[in-house]
Amino acid sequence: MEVAASSSGTALPYGLIGGNAGYAVKRNLIVQGGVDGSLEGYTMAWGGVQVPGRLHLSRRWSLAADGEVGVGAGVGGERVCGDEREDCVDDNRPWYRRAAGGGYLGVGGAVRAGPVSMYARARTQMTDATGIPVTLWASGLGGFHFHILDKADIWLGSGMARYSNAYDSRTIWVSEIGLAFRFDPYVGWRR
Repeated sequence: MEVAASSSGTALPYGLIGGNAGYAVKRNLIVQGGVDGSLEGYTMAWGGVQVPGRLHLSRRWSLAADGEVGVGAGVGGERVCGDEREDCVDDNRPWYRRAAGGGYLGVGGAVRAGPVSMYARARTQMTDATGIPVTLWASGLGGFHFHILDKADIWLGSGMARYSNAYDSRTIWVSEIGLAFRFDPYVGWRR
């Protein structure tokens, strides 16, 4: 079992918050679920599976990789119309009155040296919301995991994210910070 919370945003890890729980059904199969959101844009519940793998090179060094897939549903989104788009009309609908949903697919990898890991993660997501065209999201982040106490991790990361749909697209720099507690013998970094 793992319980985690994180915060992310542009420039500073502030503005978007999330929490999740994961359960290792088997050594190489983790079922996850959580909620992500912001006070001014969206709230999404999500669930999926993660398939991790690990190669121990020595007592101190190891390599890890995983793949993940899942779906989400909730409310949120904003219809953004540029001045050059005459076919796009702002509907003035607040984010909390837009049904939203989608799916995600991601991969990650890490190198661990004792109590510190360096990681990289890439993810693509497709979302749809009331009155907003289907939007494709892509992100690539990297950072460090610090394994503290007996079963806790803190991570710090940053990278690029991009969204694109028929009306709008944007690339932004994002950063994140998180804290996780692990209670399952299959999920912890020391196994």
